[in-house]
Amino acid sequence: MGDVPTLEDKSRLHSYFEDGKDPDENLELPHEIMEELARINQIHHTGCIIFEALPNHLKIHSYLKLLNPRKQAAFRASLDRILHHVGKIQGHGVSGFMKLPYKNTRRFTHLERKAEHFYPRNPKEIGA
Repeated sequence: MGDVPTLEDKSRLHSYFEDGKDPDENLELPHEIMEELARINQIHHTGCIIFEALPNHLKIHSYLKLLNPRKQAAFRASLDRILHHVGKIQGHGVSGFMKLPYKNTRRFTHLERKAEHFYPRNPKEIGA
């Protein structure tokens, strides 16, 4: 749950389905999951969900924040139904969906260089 802005600006929505097919996302999701994603798309939230089907297991990466507290039950129910249908995912690949209404996902500012302690070249050195 996150704080909802006083006024929801519909022009800032980045729809799950706005960009069409992504050539890097080669996992076809079952229609039941796609229906739930369409349902969630109508609820004011931010974040992303990524399905990664590998030969031996399925990973679901998600960062979702509900921005409309009145829709908490519907949002939770949709997420539960998605989890119920993950067993229907076939094949291997990645499929991801994002809704980031407060970020311009098409434009990034240029960074001259990363901060000195951004990420070590050898992460094993951390804490050594």
